[in-house]
Amino acid sequence: MSDTKLINVKLTKNLMLCASMAVVGSTFQFGYNTGVINAPQRVIETFFNETFQQRYVVVVSSNL
Repeated sequence: MSDTKLINVKLTKNLMLCASMAVVGSTFQFGYNTGVINAPQRVIETFFNETFQQRYVVVVSSNL
């Protein structure tokens, strides 16, 4: 027998639907998580800076 085999692959409607839903679903999920995580960025930065200043009595530069 030969080492190479020809496999007949069919793209079915269900396969295409599942692939499309996976792509759309994952991009929606990524975008939603990015928006939710980045929304409180200023609040978290302010908390970190204030805490650092209180603990170490050092002024944090705004360039960081």
